[in-house]
Amino acid sequence: TISYLQKKSSNNNAKINYQIIGFKRNRENLYQRINLRIDKMIKDGFIEEVKMLREMGYKEKLNSMQGLGYKQINNHLNGLYSKEEAIDLIKIETRHYAKRQMTWFKNKIENIEWIDLDKINENEVLSKIENILKYFPKKEGFLKFM
Repeated sequence: TISYLQKKSSNNNAKINYQIIGFKRNRENLYQRINLRIDKMIKDGFIEEVKMLREMGYKEKLNSMQGLGYKQINNHLNGLYSKEEAIDLIKIETRHYAKRQMTWFKNKIENIEWIDLDKINENEVLSKIENILKYFPKKEGFLKFM
C-alpha cells in the first residue's frame, strides 16, 4: 500500500524505487459514469440487498450500513426519502467522494504518473503503463508479466 511504502522509506535510509500510476477522467465524464454505475447498482437489486441485510439483523448503526448508498437506502426504507431522492443523494455523495479522492491524491502523494482515460484507448493505456514500468529493475516476484 502507499502508506506502507511511505513508512518503509521514512524508516529506512535506502530509498524504495516505486511509481504510482493514477487514472483520471474529466469531471463531466466521471460524473456520468458514476450516475450510470449507481443506476445499474439499483437495477441489479441494491435496495433489495439492503432490505435483506436489515432482515438478517444488521443494524443501521453499523459502520458497514453507514457507507455510501447504504445510509441513503436505509433512510429511504425508513420513510425519510423517496426512492428517487435516495438515489439522487447516493449520486451526489459519490461524486463528492470522488472529488475528495482526487484532491487527496493531488495534495498528499507526489510523483503520480496520471493517465487520462478520456484521451487514450485501452491498448494505449497498457502501452503507457509498460513504458513507465520499463524504468524499474526486474526482481524475482516483481513484474513477472513483463
